[in-house]
Amino acid sequence: MQTSSSAGGQLQQLKLGGRNTHYDINWRNKADITSFYFTHFPDEANEEMLWRHFKKWGDVREVYIAKRPNKEGRRYGFVRFKGVLDAKGLEIRLDNIVINKCKLFVNLPRFDRPGRKTELQESKHVGRKKMIEGSNLARRSYVDVAIQGGCQGDTRVDEVRKPTIQINPEERGGSWCDGTWMGKLKKMTEVETLEDRLAWELGYNVGTKFLGDDMVLLPGLSDDKARLLIQSETERGDSLFYELKKWSPSSRPNNRVVWLQLWGFPIQVWEMKNFRRAVADIRDVIESDDDTEDRRRLDRARLLVRTPLPPSIRSEIIVRVGELEYNVWIVEEVGPDGGLTKRRSLPSEG
Repeated sequence: MQTSSSAGGQLQQLKLGGRNTHYDINWRNKADITSFYFTHFPDEANEEMLWRHFKKWGDVREVYIAKRPNKEGRRYGFVRFKGVLDAKGLEIRLDNIVINKCKLFVNLPRFDRPGRKTELQESKHVGRKKMIEGSNLARRSYVDVAIQGGCQGDTRVDEVRKPTIQINPEERGGSWCDGTWMGKLKKMTEVETLEDRLAWELGYNVGTKFLGDDMVLLPGLSDDKARLLIQSETERGDSLFYELKKWSPSSRPNNRVVWLQLWGFPIQVWEMKNFRRAVADIRDVIESDDDTEDRRRLDRARLLVRTPLPPSIRSEIIVRVGELEYNVWIVEEVGPDGGLTKRRSLPSEG
């Protein structure tokens, strides 16, 4: 099992079951801690070697190398500094480090970039209400049809077409997931980033099993540490989860998290607020991919969304910009993983 190097953590103590239990938590969330993403380091480099290079530039508190490569097949990791006054300046200095003829690529993670936190905060409750102006149309929307089903008179067509099977649970022994903790995330992101963040926050011996919606199964999370997380959220509201509880058969997602592609969106209004209006009937926008955010591709926008709709979403809308009208096609990415672990897709995908 791969471990991280860490120092200077703030120990919290809680007396449980007649003994003192110590856990190193919450120091990573403090305002004076700054994280950087890094890649393009030599194969022989480990966390200890990288620590020696990073500590020349500041007060290093943790170095972590991910167990799996990134989407380009490169090893990558994160480093945390304490007391950084100029994050952008430090980013530039770290980005110029050379180790055994390999120049590091270093930048602030997407979830820590200036402007991203504000955007994520603004979108936190998006989808609790519709955001499209003038969307109260006489015709039924795609959402209405998808959720309610087709109608013939007063009878729902899908009500009589759904087959039902009965599965009886095993009488002896419990399910493999009995007794496992489950968390509901405050902020949604793609699975690839989510696994990294949870490893940072909960420790590298806690597994991450994405259940769908904002729900994550956490095998390996002990009862003691779970109680500390609950206490931290109750007292300070600084944990990753708004709810943490044991899994039960009723713990099932009501939404899916999927990538959508928007083809034909007018580039003169290429902004997140307008993308949100375009998919408001589908519900919450979590974030866009790199190509959309940086405007590297303008033939289609790609959005990670949270939706109650069943697979596979396909719809068409008209976007009016001044006197002009544009047909925009909205298509859900489909495949073994639903596109959740990819930031970029093939031009023909969807």
